[in-house]
Amino acid sequence: MSAKSYLHIVAAVLTAQDGRILASTRPKGRSMSNRWEFPGGKVESGEGRWTALVRELQEELDLTPTRGRPLIRLKHDYPDGPSVDLDVWRVWDWQGVPRAREGQVFDWFEGDALTELNFLAANTPIVAAARLPDRYLITPDWGDASLIPDGVEAAARGGVGLIQLRGAWLKTGAAESWVSEAVSRARALGTKVVVNGDVDLARAWGADGVHLSARAASVLEQRPMPRPALVGVSCHSAEELRQAEALGADFATLGHVRTTPSHPHQPPLGEATFFALAEDARIPVYAIGGMGTDDIPCLQSRSIQGVAAIRGLWPERDKV
Repeated sequence: MSAKSYLHIVAAVLTAQDGRILASTRPKGRSMSNRWEFPGGKVESGEGRWTALVRELQEELDLTPTRGRPLIRLKHDYPDGPSVDLDVWRVWDWQGVPRAREGQVFDWFEGDALTELNFLAANTPIVAAARLPDRYLITPDWGDASLIPDGVEAAARGGVGLIQLRGAWLKTGAAESWVSEAVSRARALGTKVVVNGDVDLARAWGADGVHLSARAASVLEQRPMPRPALVGVSCHSAEELRQAEALGADFATLGHVRTTPSHPHQPPLGEATFFALAEDARIPVYAIGGMGTDDIPCLQSRSIQGVAAIRGLWPERDKV
């Protein structure tokens, strides 16, 4: 039996300096013309990925992209349409002013507002990737937990865009005030905060979502929180990634990639296995386990979201 054929599509998440993202409707006369998507189109035979993206944006929006990077790549099978290999790039520099050249409607949206649009089904993971940063901090379970808000603020000021509150301190009497303070400080700097493992606490404390263990995700049949809340899942295998995808998770952490002090006696996935699993995933993936900011360029070149870490991202960790 021959391998399934996928139509190679390039698309752009055009991101303005203020963080807003461009989305457009399908042009009138095409199938599903009332649905939203990200601009792009088919890669022609012999055409390079970036060359195709430049051509498509010129044809659709009269723009010439000048700087961008891979964001996410995934395959999607439409029940009544083609199977597509979506090759999506984050583009933040271009020449020209966008102009609808094909009769489409377009607008600029805040990240959370994208979740309210009626996108083509294949775009759901792209919306998630567009809303997510390249660095995902997990708070440590050592030292003085009262310093968690300070550490969260320092990390946010340092460019960390997503933080998971995790640790035994979440079960202490002072946790609510610490979480409230951490969420408030992070949000003021544009950083989102999720709570480890407990949906009720995430809701009660006004967090931006929840991060689940693979075991917790395995017993669920649907998302535990509606969008725009974020739902992440810790994954270690292809089976766990499939469950996270089926659950409608926005992202997964996958690892541990390398040997790490937090898992000294557990063998790591290794980079070859990690990349094989991550590149086959249909949701954004963060590499976790012995990873740091120096690894981000390599990960992004292979359409992987970025890194998740405790020690690698926690500021002044020896003081906490």
